[in-house]
Amino acid sequence: MSNKGPAGRPGGPSVYNEKGRSFHPKAYIFRRKDLGEIYIGSSNVSRSALTSGIEWNYHFDDRRDSRNFISFAAL
Repeated sequence: MSNKGPAGRPGGPSVYNEKGRSFHPKAYIFRRKDLGEIYIGSSNVSRSALTSGIEWNYHFDDRRDSRNFISFAAL
């Protein structure tokens, strides 16, 4: 597996490239009167996800990260 992050720093964005494993991200946007939330990730409840897959998720909302929320919600 190849894991390349910015300047090798932990916690930063990474790119994974591994042959023989699937990767299928999804995005969910929830908007309520007082809060908007976005979940981006690859997790699901499938056999490969539970046994051998690489799964990840990222969450943010319009209160703590309004700039990115607006950018992603506009896509």
